[in-house]
Amino acid sequence: MANHGAVTHGEDLLRAYLEMELVEHFATISLVMKLLGQEHMLNAVEIERLREKRQHTSKKKSPSPNAAAGSRHKDECSSAIRGFDQ
Repeated sequence: MANHGAVTHGEDLLRAYLEMELVEHFATISLVMKLLGQEHMLNAVEIERLREKRQHTSKKKSPSPNAAAGSRHKDECSSAIRGFDQ
């Protein structure tokens, strides 16, 4: 898989696709922040706070991939934080 770029997976094809959309979204944000000279990497304390919030919100029922756009934002945040756990 060398030189293939980002790879995502999911419970099904739709979930894997949404994960890739999330990766591309964050890559765009990162690029724009670098170009603006305002990129800020999270420190250990900030990452821990995000993990704690994730723990708190994961106790609630997660929205399905077909949920309304407003619910998708919460799902995207959980997916992004999951990347820190790996």
